[in-house]
Amino acid sequence: MKNNILIISLLCASLLSCNKTKTENHHVHESEEQVILSEKQVASVGIDLDTIPLIMMGKNIKAHGQIAVPPSFNASVTTLIGGNIQSIKVKEGDKVYKGQVLATIIHPDIAKVQTEYIKAYNEMNYLKKEYEREQTLYGAKLSAGKTFQKAESEYRAAKAVVEGYKVQLRQLHMSPERILNGIIYDHITITAPIKGYIQEVPVHIGQYVDNGTPIFNIVDNSQLHADLMVYEKDIPYIHAGQLVKLKLTADPDNEYTGKVETIGKSFEEDPKALHIHVELDRKSNIMMPKMYLTGEIYTDPQTKTAMKDDAIIEEDGKNYIFMATTKDDHIIFNPVEIVKGETDNGYTEIKLTKDLPKGSKFVQNNAYYIIAEMKKSETSHEH
Repeated sequence: MKNNILIISLLCASLLSCNKTKTENHHVHESEEQVILSEKQVASVGIDLDTIPLIMMGKNIKAHGQIAVPPSFNASVTTLIGGNIQSIKVKEGDKVYKGQVLATIIHPDIAKVQTEYIKAYNEMNYLKKEYEREQTLYGAKLSAGKTFQKAESEYRAAKAVVEGYKVQLRQLHMSPERILNGIIYDHITITAPIKGYIQEVPVHIGQYVDNGTPIFNIVDNSQLHADLMVYEKDIPYIHAGQLVKLKLTADPDNEYTGKVETIGKSFEEDPKALHIHVELDRKSNIMMPKMYLTGEIYTDPQTKTAMKDDAIIEEDGKNYIFMATTKDDHIIFNPVEIVKGETDNGYTEIKLTKDLPKGSKFVQNNAYYIIAEMKKSETSHEH
C-alpha cells in the first residue's frame, strides 16, 4: 500500500513538472514573437526603416499671427503732382529695382511748374544784378543802407524760390539744368523707391490720380518675417533666440522654422497680447504679407530620442516599437518594449527598456501593419 502511494506521488510530481515546463516555454515564445516579411512586401506597404531619430522637443507655446514685412521694406508709390496715367510699365508680381520707371503721368500743370521755374530763375537773376549794383553803390557811399538792404532781401527771397522749384523738379525726376536750356518735359515718371515685387496696381491708363493717391505697392519679400501674438499668461516664458515652428494656413503641408528676434514693448488690450518678431530660417515663393499662420514657440527645447506616433503600438498596457533585421531578401521584425515620454507635433519621446546594438534599425511608420501580421501568425498557430 505504501509503495502504491509513493508511485502515485511521483507521477503527480512529474505531471506538475511537465505542465510548468510547457507554461514557461509558451511564455518565452510570446516574448520572442516575430514577423518575417519579404523586402517587396515592406516596400509595397510603404514602411520606412531607420535608426531612432533625434528630435528637438520641449515645452511649447502656441501662437498665431501673420507674415509681415518691416515698414522700410514696404512702399506705397504715389505721385507728387496730380495727372492722368499715360503708361504703366509693370504688372502685379513683377520684380523691380530702386529707381526703375513704373509709369508716366501727363497734365498741364507739369508744363506750368517748369515755366514758373524759368520765370522765377530769370527774376532771381534780375534781382541779383540789382543787389550787386546797390552793393557797389553802398560801398562807395553813393546809396543809402536801406536801399541796399531791400535789394539784398529781394534777391535772397527770389533765390530761395528758385531753390524750392529745383527741389520740386528733381522730386518729379526733371533736370532743372535741361529746363533752363529750353527742354520742357511733357510728362513725369513714377519710379520705384525700393527694390521688391509689385504687389498691387489699383490704377489704369487714362485714370486721373491726385497727388498722394497710391498707384503701386512694392514689397521686398527678402525681408519677410512672422509677426506672432503671444497672450499675457505666456509672456514671462518668451525671450529672444527661442526656436519657433510655423505653418502657413495656405501651405499646411510644409513646416517652417525661425527664431524669436524681438519682443514688442506695446501691450494690446484686446486681445491681451504682445507682438513678437520671428526671423525665418527660410522663405518660400508662396509667402506674402498678411498671410495667416500658426506657430509653436519652444521655451526649453531639448534633443530627444523620439518616434512618429504611428511607429508605436500599445498591447496589454505596454508600448512597443519594431526592430528590423535584414536577412537575405527578407526582413525580420521583433517587438521592443519602450517607455513613452512627452509628445510633440506627431512625435513621442521614447526610452528603451534594454540595450540594443548600435545602429539598429526600426520601423518608422505604419506599425499597425506589423502588429496585424503578428496577430495573423498567432491565430494560425492556435489552429
